[in-house]
Amino acid sequence: KEAVQDNIRWFEGTEAIFISNTLWVGEEHPCITYGMRGMMNMSVEIRGPAKDLHSGNEGGVFSEPLADLTKLLASLVDSRSNVCVPGFYEDVKESCLDIAMQRLEDSNEFPLEGYRAYLGVKELTAGRTEEELLWARWCQPTLSVVDVRVGTAEDEDTAHYRFGPTRFSVIPRAAVGKVSVRF
Repeated sequence: KEAVQDNIRWFEGTEAIFISNTLWVGEEHPCITYGMRGMMNMSVEIRGPAKDLHSGNEGGVFSEPLADLTKLLASLVDSRSNVCVPGFYEDVKESCLDIAMQRLEDSNEFPLEGYRAYLGVKELTAGRTEEELLWARWCQPTLSVVDVRVGTAEDEDTAHYRFGPTRFSVIPRAAVGKVSVRF
């Protein structure tokens, strides 16, 4: 507030201010974002025994919540980042990138290798071309596992596996996974 008031002269004659907190396509040219994917968050909770159990005593004799949750979350997306939920891609509109790609064709504004390096990953699972990658980033629905926790909200103050030297021996009675869907 003070910075604006101290420099109000910067805004003389201004009729509108447009602010976008999104990313540019690359690093050189500014761009205007005219649409983004929506977002939906979900939690998946798997409960098992009535209480936390010791893995040395009870491990291997029942279906464990964290192992079951891990299997479930791993089944949602394949190794190429494709969502495996039946019907997930139904009603996805055709490419919305035609205009953007025309402008990017003759530029080096979005090189695949530069983007891979920026992310700090060995390889990209989506997009063999710039257009395919931008489609995956901007238009295609996605499902991302964003958090996994053991226990439930009501366990927070009483769960013994959250601290102490034996926490690696405890089979939690419940596990929660959080998923972010972009559409």
